[in-house]
Amino acid sequence: MKSIAFLTLVLYSFLINAQYLEVEEKPILKKNSIGVGLNPMLALMLGASAENLHYSLNYRRLLNENRRLRTIVNYQWGMDYYFDNLPVGGTDSTIVMKGGNFGYQYAELKVGMEWSDFKSKHDGFYGFDVLVGYDKYYDLQTHEERFTVNNAYGFIRIGSLAGLDTVTYYTNHSFAIGLAPFFGYRVEMNEHWELLAWMSPEFAYVIPVKTDTHGIQQYYHANSTINFRLRLLDVVVGYRF
Repeated sequence: MKSIAFLTLVLYSFLINAQYLEVEEKPILKKNSIGVGLNPMLALMLGASAENLHYSLNYRRLLNENRRLRTIVNYQWGMDYYFDNLPVGGTDSTIVMKGGNFGYQYAELKVGMEWSDFKSKHDGFYGFDVLVGYDKYYDLQTHEERFTVNNAYGFIRIGSLAGLDTVTYYTNHSFAIGLAPFFGYRVEMNEHWELLAWMSPEFAYVIPVKTDTHGIQQYYHANSTINFRLRLLDVVVGYRF
């Protein structure tokens, strides 16, 4: 009887004390994250032009502790000039100058998966995206007729614009579809904010769908191509909730 009473007392004490044992709680992971690319801001701070920068918005959804779905929207544009003020003809009193510019607009949607240990405050990650994009490229040339004046020293001075003679241009519209593997690193700065940086080579099959022309004698035809582009560094700040 004494042994049974002793065992009963030990078991009772164990059950009472077990109520006060600290139970390790699993961290509650944030399911959603919205972010914005920091590349334009960093480039402008370093003195770059606003052209040829890609602007980015993204959304991520945690599926489990090691995997999350991501959606990214990118936009990029640029413009440049060539053959500016190149003389191509004229008379004793006028001169025809050839000028032109070209530019592009590109928008793409990426949907992919990234793998990492999301229980950790910082860790590397990797994955791949499927991309669909729209590209608009244009090339415009102008002939501007300007008058000239002989000054006292016998030199020719080009005066103000007299008129616009001819304009030729073509605009090519294309769609792109491809894959973009990536790898990078992420850091959780606090409960809600995270910083991500990654590198991504993009492989895309570009399909021309429409070409607009004006003043070009022959029909301009764009062929389908396979493009490769390396994004050396994408930096994103995200808010998790």
